[in-house]
Amino acid sequence: TTSGLTTPGACKGGAAKLAAYIYKSYDSIEKDLAKGDGKYLDMLAVLAEKTSEEKEVFIQSVRTRLREIVEKDDYSSLSRLEKAKSLYVIVKDLS
Repeated sequence: TTSGLTTPGACKGGAAKLAAYIYKSYDSIEKDLAKGDGKYLDMLAVLAEKTSEEKEVFIQSVRTRLREIVEKDDYSSLSRLEKAKSLYVIVKDLS
């Protein structure tokens, strides 16, 4: 579900840190995803508890899945929270 960022108690421990990081750094994460690398993606992989061996596949998977969302007509009208929630769900699905 996408309620993980807004449901009290749903984001505990690492999940809360991940959700907060995605929300606060969304614009920078999105830019790094477009490039394919960068310090924001490095931190995203760390917070998603990916090993250095898993990181490249993880980032490529996030890029592919986020691209599908970005290409939708309504993406530009989404709020920052809605965009962050979409990315959070992708990252959690890949964790």
